[in-house]
Amino acid sequence: MFRRLYHARALAVLACAFLCLETVAQINSVPVNPPIRNVMFERVTGLTSADEQGITQTLQQEDPAWIGKQRLDGLSRFIRNTVLSAYQDRGYWKANLSVEVTWVRGSGASRQVDVLVSATDEGAQYALKEIHLTGASVFPNDQLLGLMPIHPSELMSRSKVEQGLEAMRSLYAARGYIAFAAIPHAELDDAAHTVVLDLALQEDRPFRFGNLSVEGADQTASRQLRQAWEEVRQQLYSQDKLRSLVRDSLRLPPGTDPLDCTTSNLDFDTHTVDVQVSLPPQTQAEKTAR
Repeated sequence: MFRRLYHARALAVLACAFLCLETVAQINSVPVNPPIRNVMFERVTGLTSADEQGITQTLQQEDPAWIGKQRLDGLSRFIRNTVLSAYQDRGYWKANLSVEVTWVRGSGASRQVDVLVSATDEGAQYALKEIHLTGASVFPNDQLLGLMPIHPSELMSRSKVEQGLEAMRSLYAARGYIAFAAIPHAELDDAAHTVVLDLALQEDRPFRFGNLSVEGADQTASRQLRQAWEEVRQQLYSQDKLRSLVRDSLRLPPGTDPLDCTTSNLDFDTHTVDVQVSLPPQTQAEKTAR
């Protein structure tokens, strides 16, 4: 994990005219006694039953300890933003909702609540009119726009825009531009029900591999990793290249992501990335046993 990472969070959030919402996570399982017990929908026609089920599962997956610390009005706002995110995926950027949270039983991490979501005015669906890019110099505009999975005349989908912005971030990061950011601004035409999306790119400068420190590895593995590092020092930094270096030099447990064994620090003065590699405890124990 980066200690001083310049997070390009703008790649994952629509700002200005849009609400800043947290990205909905994929759900793998729901607790037996979730803190948000039931989620009911009233006068909701713009969302599908699958949307409603996904929202319910997302909310029921929230950390009980975090839910237990929230005031009911704060929890209501959080749930409203979550539901609005689903509406925005369907093109409803002016939907008005009310959310009522009712305490059921328990307290703290064991508290349970029921939720009623009511649509007061879902509004019209908005379509994308066009996308404007400014500030691009590393890659041509056509290449960057080709990464967007949304096109003019299609419904303005929040998640599709975010996917395109994330694809841009990945493209730049592969060239060492890990401080890249895209600042979105949306202009909604309420008469035509269309959206013009302006993306201001901040490319910064590319980062290169800097210094390396190694902990927990035996001398042979440490020496091998340092030798490999010297070959890439001052080359353009990328996580894929770092992952390969660590994986090829250290004997890690099956299924271990080599990046989980690293801590990276960005030096904005020299535009280099210093990396500390530390073997996980189980790898050290296996090493000692051998």
